[in-house]
Amino acid sequence: LLSITVRTTPNTQGLRFYSKVPRHLKPNLKECPELSPLKAVPTVSTITKNEFQEHVKHRHPLVIKGGISDWPAVEHWASPQYFRKWGKTMVPVEFRSGSGMSHTSLMHIHEFLDEHVKSRSAMLGRISGIDVFDVIPELKVDVRVPEFAESRLGAIRETLATIEPPLAVTPLHCHSKVSKQFEDRHNLVAQVAGHKYFRLYRPEEEVRLYPSTDPFHPGVSTVDVEDPDVEKHSLFPLVDYLECVLAPSDMLYIPREYWHWSKSLSYSVELNFRFLD
Repeated sequence: LLSITVRTTPNTQGLRFYSKVPRHLKPNLKECPELSPLKAVPTVSTITKNEFQEHVKHRHPLVIKGGISDWPAVEHWASPQYFRKWGKTMVPVEFRSGSGMSHTSLMHIHEFLDEHVKSRSAMLGRISGIDVFDVIPELKVDVRVPEFAESRLGAIRETLATIEPPLAVTPLHCHSKVSKQFEDRHNLVAQVAGHKYFRLYRPEEEVRLYPSTDPFHPGVSTVDVEDPDVEKHSLFPLVDYLECVLAPSDMLYIPREYWHWSKSLSYSVELNFRFLD
């Protein structure tokens, strides 16, 4: 029998990995929305391949606590200084507004770390959606496919990384709607470094999430989740959702067609394994 629990307080697991991180990059759990036990994503400490397959089959979101605790990356990537080894590597840095509109600039990794992580910049940029093993192949040695997911190894299509400063927000979106390329993909999020808050919305709620009709921003909601315009988006406050806080080494399964919104509560690094049924 799969033992499932719910969390009613932010997950403080993994705080030991912040010993070498500047104070302003450490978790600020005061920035975390108040968690409700009625909205908590179910959480397990262990899971088998068959149990994981059942969650994928029925499209049930799930947090796997400590799912990547054996990754060297959990310790190595805990400090942003680790990435200075590849400081001259060019990466796309994304800037977004609360409603999801974005623009991207190319920067060296060392510039991103200095201007958007180290400096406490008011203009939050983040490295997002890069195939990290194509850009920095040396990082592969820090990562292992979790045993419970090994049966799906052949179905993994992308391994995308996000590196972001504290309080960076990922707007409400559905990657299955962003492009035809992603429409049949599930997402397994690996929280490698930092704490991050996630909010998940079922596909049935899509109409009340007010998707953008702009062809250049498909799959993105026009709602600013932290400051919604209730006159313009009157149905949004009625939408039900699930939520969780991931700590270093936690994983989150997001079924395909689910919408989600997130906010980093500290310096944060995550990997996203996009895979097929």
